Amino acid sequence: MGWFCPPARVLLPARLPGIDLPEVTNLQEVNAMLAERVMEWTEEWKSQGIKEGVKKGIKKGRQVCTALVHERLVLWRVLSKVEV
Repeated sequence: MGWFCPPARVLLPARLPGIDLPEVTNLQEVNAMLAERVMEWTEEWKSQGIKEGVKKGIKKGRQVCTALVHERLVLWRVLSKVEV
């Protein structure tokens, strides 16, 4: 299975950016390495997703808050011109 290693050194890093892959000499080593690391990678990806989601949620919350403040300001201006 020595034919697998050079393509793995090229293909895997392209699909797993930022992940350090050790040298492997056969398919069994690749399978063992992936089995050991898959849980770690999954947790890292989940963590990154949560951070991105929180960031987007904060941004959306600020947009909604700004819209509400603007709406209330416009309403206050309209009502302040109305004679009671």
